[in-house]
Amino acid sequence: MNQLSTSVEIYRLKAHSRQIAGALVLAAISMVAAYLVFAYPPGVFAFLYCAVLAFVIVTWYRPIAGVAMVLGLTLVIEQVNFTPEFVPFTRGLPLYDNLSNITPFGPLVASALELMLVTVVATVLVRIVIRRERTWRPNPLMWPIIAFSAALVMWLALGMLRGGSATVALWELRALAYFCLLAILVPQILQNRSDVQLVMWTAVLAITFKAFQGFYNYAVILKGDLSGVQAITGHEDALFFGVLIVMLLGLAAYRASKGKLALLLLSAPIIGFTFVATDRRAAYVALALGIVVLAVMLLTDKSKRSLVAAVGIPLLITTVLVLGAGWNSEGAIGKPARAIKSITNPASTEDKQSNQYRKVEEFNLIMTIKQSPLVGIGFGRPYQMAGKLDKIDFSLAAYIPHNEIFWLWAKMGTIGFAVFWAMGGFILAYAVSVFRTMRDPYYKIIAATVGALVVMQMTVSYADLQLTFPRNMVLLGVMVGVLARLAQLDDPGQGVRRAYR
Repeated sequence: MNQLSTSVEIYRLKAHSRQIAGALVLAAISMVAAYLVFAYPPGVFAFLYCAVLAFVIVTWYRPIAGVAMVLGLTLVIEQVNFTPEFVPFTRGLPLYDNLSNITPFGPLVASALELMLVTVVATVLVRIVIRRERTWRPNPLMWPIIAFSAALVMWLALGMLRGGSATVALWELRALAYFCLLAILVPQILQNRSDVQLVMWTAVLAITFKAFQGFYNYAVILKGDLSGVQAITGHEDALFFGVLIVMLLGLAAYRASKGKLALLLLSAPIIGFTFVATDRRAAYVALALGIVVLAVMLLTDKSKRSLVAAVGIPLLITTVLVLGAGWNSEGAIGKPARAIKSITNPASTEDKQSNQYRKVEEFNLIMTIKQSPLVGIGFGRPYQMAGKLDKIDFSLAAYIPHNEIFWLWAKMGTIGFAVFWAMGGFILAYAVSVFRTMRDPYYKIIAATVGALVVMQMTVSYADLQLTFPRNMVLLGVMVGVLARLAQLDDPGQGVRRAYR
């Protein structure tokens, strides 16, 4: 009995020591944040100090909450101003810009987003040391992602050895680095269903908010007049709205997660309107492919095959009728049809110029690929300008084109390009496998949504700069990380083996 009491007392002393150590770590971080506050005039920095301290404390006690905060902020805050007509309030926060001008430590080549990610990683490492949390959770997607990460480092080194710009390479690679980091980190800190719910609710609420914000931009700021306006939300938001539509269809098929299903059903008119009003041609194609991915997965479930036929056939007929009715219409009903037609037969001067610019870009990329087909040119170096491009307001236009699929091929050659596609194919195949073996319908829909997201992301990346956008890569990285844990959460101890049956 005395021995037991002694053991309990020792455990309590160790736990107390760990708490003291954790408090000291928080105090040290708070002192650094306080220095930043008092080094500058009061105001916004006082708010930032409180925000930083809250983020550190929340992340310390629940690391996945720190990831959810990162995800929510990146989905809500735009990276670029998407239209010259107005600047939304969510663009005013410098989440993605280097903090070179607001720190007392000289040039800081890092963004607030990167400091948040570093904080999450550092917190997890400190917890491992102090709390001795050394349980390694299986991540069946880890090795393909590590292989791609290593390839990025190798082709960064190649670019530097060939005289590339380190600054340019930083902007080329930082978003892809977020994806790799989060896809590896999230499975290690995702503990249970509650953590999955936190991440998924964060994504759903943040994207739904952007849909309502887009509607507000249209109805209030623009007074319902879209003439001459490029978009009412960020270009990448159209992809996110498409992902929500795919998720809604999946949740409705299984009547899973009634809270999210109810929210998405009520918000569907606003989400659909903002998706159409954002008017991204690649997003229409991506949504269609995302629905096809979902339908194919549902067909693997015998209990849902009749549902796919009952819903899919009328949906296809409705789509054809809507496109047919709007094919020659200049009204609102013709907006989707005009977007699809503009891919091959643009009517407006803007679409014609956009198509021509992309054709010249692709020609230049193909010539660059032919220049070094096996190993590419490396990051930080401009692609070949065999055809003359019109001048655009983008300082990295000579390094990062719209077609970021060909861009990766030109930068990494066929070898690195194969690694990229092998990783994407592995993730998609695993999503299908997890969907087929899950017992929990909610997890099945998450797997289907992630699989659709992978295909949709590849689609928009063929036409837009969305492999180098932090918002896209943070969402993709977090969702792939969640996917990697679903099998084990559905069947602890046997989930990974079941997912590969």
